[in-house]
Amino acid sequence: MSTARTFIKEEIPKALDRIDENSKARFGIMTPQHMVEHLGALFYLGRKEVGLPCITPEDKLPEVRAFLNTDEPFWKNFKAVGVPKEGLMDLRFPSLDDAKSKLLSAMGAFYKFHEENPGTEILHPVFGKIGFEAWERFHYKHCLHHLQQFGGFPEDYPIEAIH
Repeated sequence: MSTARTFIKEEIPKALDRIDENSKARFGIMTPQHMVEHLGALFYLGRKEVGLPCITPEDKLPEVRAFLNTDEPFWKNFKAVGVPKEGLMDLRFPSLDDAKSKLLSAMGAFYKFHEENPGTEILHPVFGKIGFEAWERFHYKHCLHHLQQFGGFPEDYPIEAIH
């Protein structure tokens, strides 16, 4: 099993157990539930195009995609496409526990979709049309970033370069 897959399937559920409603953000304005819902939305996006644009110019995509294969972490306080410029999105689920359950379900659905639809490329708003392996590398880095945000992993948890 790849480093990314092991991390996603084995380490993320453990990290979610270390986060509760009182977990404080090391950076950013999200609450723990906002963060978990955000991660779930990106796993959904990794299996279904929803009409978001790609913000990266076509000629810059190879350079931007190369980041996914490095041990460089995600940058703090990046404003993602589809996220309000100010404030937070409305919560979709009644509790953090519900959001965690939905995230784990979305992770399973992501893997099932790509198993049943090999070779499918889905638009990522920063990395453009990418396939399963690139999406998996994105989720690895993205989830580590946000789970570190709330103490699910230590800040110095190492990112392994994935090629």
